[in-house]
Amino acid sequence: MADARYSLRLMEVFRTVFYTPIHVAVAGGFLESEGLDVSFSSCPANLGSVPNALNQGVADISGSGVMRSIIESDSGAQTVLPHFAEINSRDGFFVLGRESGDGFRWDSLSGATVIPVGFSAMPWASFQFALRKNGVDPQTLTPIPDPSLPDAVAAFKSGQGDFIHLPEPAAEQLIADGAASLSVALGPVNGHIAYSSFAASEAYLERNTETVHRFIRG
Repeated sequence: MADARYSLRLMEVFRTVFYTPIHVAVAGGFLESEGLDVSFSSCPANLGSVPNALNQGVADISGSGVMRSIIESDSGAQTVLPHFAEINSRDGFFVLGRESGDGFRWDSLSGATVIPVGFSAMPWASFQFALRKNGVDPQTLTPIPDPSLPDAVAAFKSGQGDFIHLPEPAAEQLIADGAASLSVALGPVNGHIAYSSFAASEAYLERNTETVHRFIRG
């Protein structure tokens, strides 16, 4: 008798090298070897967010930042998505500036205009944690709010902002273009944190324990 197979609709927030662990698990056949038939996609723009996709039944499991669930909980939401398995344990973002990074001081961010990429709450929360950890009040920064990744890069290249907060490969590309210098990598600063993880609805986790266990093993 053939081993049982389990279907799984897996989603990522958006396509980025930061989610390489997901891509390896899917393309490397690790989930398939656990008996999972995976349909893999990126979150559709019309849904706006991973919680919407999961709550509307568009996906079964998705990568996400735990900050989304924390924000929903703080706002009094009756249903908050649980996170159950880690994807990344460090912040993969970088702070770039216009001056050489050799003499970077955290207090140079105080009062500075910063361009934070606006596609997720988790990167900004982790950046604020790093600021406070190094004696800088995030309220002293002047952010240019909520640009997309391409718009953030274009704004910095056009002369807006003193610093920009970016993931790879955009950070390395901006440095290679001669438009910025590395000020600080946030991963070593913040150490091991629950940066991104997998989320699903409580109903899905309760009804599909075997699928979830196989997914975690994969």
